[in-house]
Amino acid sequence: MPALTPAQLNAFMAIPLGGENNSIPYPQAQRAQKIAAPCWSWALTGGTCLNNEVANGAPKLYENNAPVNPWTDVARAAIDTTNIINHASEPTLAADWIAARDEVGPPYPLRITFMGDMVRIAARANNLTPSAVATNYRLHVTAPDADWYHWQHWGISIVHGGHEKFIQTEPNTYINYGFDRLWEANRLGHIMASAYLTEILPEHKQGIVLAIMQPPAGATWVSDNASVNCQRCGHAFARQGFLWAKSGKHHCRRCGRLVCQTCSSHTTQVHNPLRSGGCFSAGFHITRVCDDCYALATG
Repeated sequence: MPALTPAQLNAFMAIPLGGENNSIPYPQAQRAQKIAAPCWSWALTGGTCLNNEVANGAPKLYENNAPVNPWTDVARAAIDTTNIINHASEPTLAADWIAARDEVGPPYPLRITFMGDMVRIAARANNLTPSAVATNYRLHVTAPDADWYHWQHWGISIVHGGHEKFIQTEPNTYINYGFDRLWEANRLGHIMASAYLTEILPEHKQGIVLAIMQPPAGATWVSDNASVNCQRCGHAFARQGFLWAKSGKHHCRRCGRLVCQTCSSHTTQVHNPLRSGGCFSAGFHITRVCDDCYALATG
């Protein structure tokens, strides 16, 4: 499973929180599926699953958790684990369900405990590994305290440098990374449970890299005459008489720096890349970048 490099973590967390304006710029070929993904699909599968009936999806895993059977109106004496495909991975699940059902609150620590059990179960069902220690990745679920046996909203977050940034969506909404909180969780009467993860899915990482591979806030196209040295390695640019050799002086289309040929020998996909006098046409372009920005795309 992939993990973000330290440079990718720094770059992602450096993107200013923009609320609803911060959305992952998926290419056209992927956009429709990602927009259609419900919150649980993005959090648990990276937006690859849109089927509510799959065994590893949140709707199926939670289908029989209610204290009262919705089809018969008969109270359940115990949790029905029929659809919880890996319930044995949480040995106290049945006991935690009874404790949550009988809890009088608020606060509701026992209901949050049961919700935490289910978060870890859902993670394992989707090839995510819960961690007993703090990591850079967290999986979250929130629900009204009266509906502790179900869920209202899912998301993942990146934790780094003392800050936490949430990545989340709703159906027919772009996948968003502009908030430092889980949607719905701050509503009155809501409770939230979370689990650290040892890694994220490749689809999660792809979305984060797409968010990173845009010109960062404040990036500008450095003037050709601003430096006689590469702004990455410090070496002097090659000259041909009174002119700079085109093979020796280049711009990174992501960060805008002046860099030498050695420090900018790669091209990669950049969203709305920089250029002299403005930008390329909106969207993705395969274009020259410096080695630092190339490492962000490929790390």
